[in-house]
Amino acid sequence: MSLQIRLSLFYSVLVSAVLFAFGWAVYTQSTEILLNQIDIRLESAIKDAGNALRTQDSSDLLTYDASILLQLFDNNGELLNASDTTEVELSGNVIDPEGLQLVIETRRAHAAELVRGNLHYKSLSVPVMVDEINVGVLQAGTSLAAVDQLRADLLRTLVLIGLVITAVAATFGYYTARSALTPLAAVTQIASEITRSDDLSLRIPEGRRPPDEVGDLIYAFNETMARLEHLFKAQRRFLADVSHELRTPLTVLQGNAGLMRRMKSYDEEALVNMSREIARLTRMVEDLLLMAQAESGRLEINLTPVELDTVLLEVFQQAKILTGGDKEIQIESIDQLMVLGDADRLKQVILNLISNAIKFTPKDGKIWLKLWREDDEIRLSVRDNGMGIHPEEIRQIFERFYRAERSRSKIIEYDQKGYGLGLSIANVIMQRHGGRIDVQSTVGEGATFIMCLLPLDGREGSWGYT
Repeated sequence: MSLQIRLSLFYSVLVSAVLFAFGWAVYTQSTEILLNQIDIRLESAIKDAGNALRTQDSSDLLTYDASILLQLFDNNGELLNASDTTEVELSGNVIDPEGLQLVIETRRAHAAELVRGNLHYKSLSVPVMVDEINVGVLQAGTSLAAVDQLRADLLRTLVLIGLVITAVAATFGYYTARSALTPLAAVTQIASEITRSDDLSLRIPEGRRPPDEVGDLIYAFNETMARLEHLFKAQRRFLADVSHELRTPLTVLQGNAGLMRRMKSYDEEALVNMSREIARLTRMVEDLLLMAQAESGRLEINLTPVELDTVLLEVFQQAKILTGGDKEIQIESIDQLMVLGDADRLKQVILNLISNAIKFTPKDGKIWLKLWREDDEIRLSVRDNGMGIHPEEIRQIFERFYRAERSRSKIIEYDQKGYGLGLSIANVIMQRHGGRIDVQSTVGEGATFIMCLLPLDGREGSWGYT
């Protein structure tokens, strides 16, 4: 059974239950009101007849209501008199024999609802007292045929109204459920098409998205598919890039090994090349493991107070060695600032940024380092006067294995080439510290990478720390 039909049945059953409870309350309350009116009429007739007997000392019974029959009995149960009415078919018969006998014995009033043949009526029997002497029993009775007819009509009306409302509710529930579940059918269809075609670019049109929970589901579905598509593309690109990056050093190793095998002699140059490629492979594997740990959330970040100026000075000493003496690196200004972070990881970020600047700065170029506080942030910049970065490249430089355009890569010697993971690793580490890396660049004039972190005394600021 489909969800649409189940919802329709649920609406119908719920409405039916509510209507049944309401109808039952109306029916019982109406019946009680009608019977109470009958009781009031019988009591009024008994009272008037009793007053007439006591004041007029007459055995004549009068009633102004032709639908009520009055009967007077002595204490032996003999009928003395009865009112003259043409609307009650009980003339000549005792209205309530059992009630009559009970009142004679107990001297207490008695009311009853009786059925005699096809007759349904109500009676009231009371003792008659004259000068505190019991002289007999007075009975009043009236037919309940009109009440029964009203009850039957009311019941039929309530049942008919209930059936109509239930049918309307079932129809409304069906079309409401259909309207609400139609977007889910679109989700199912798109999911089936994705399964059949392996095309993760398929989306549910936003124009069909209702402004409710189903709409939120459609939005979440599209967002999930976009995320999956991005991850699968990244995975394919990652595999392709890793294969490409591994091919070159493995080819070099294989070629040098083959050369020494053919020469059957020790070759110093070949061994140097092999060592260099092995080191390259080692760095690549270590960086790939670091990226995998970061993406899986298992990258360890030991947060402690760190003197960022001290870390920068340590990196500065290493960077002077990396330049090889053909590029100038200097510190513009440095403030004594502290952050909450992992000193080794932050040192790795700074070193990666400086290494990137060294690679893309031509010979006799310059690199400037600066550490300062601005707008409740601690900022550390690495600026160079190299070729710069095109605006469309800035959004891609933090992607794994991204390579700069050829015109910018011409200045890099082969042994200095990276494999596109340094900036990605730096970006991930900064994110784990609750910070970011800003990039400013003008083509032909150089690029500036700015690390932005919260100070130790303001770590409750805009990002927070993980």
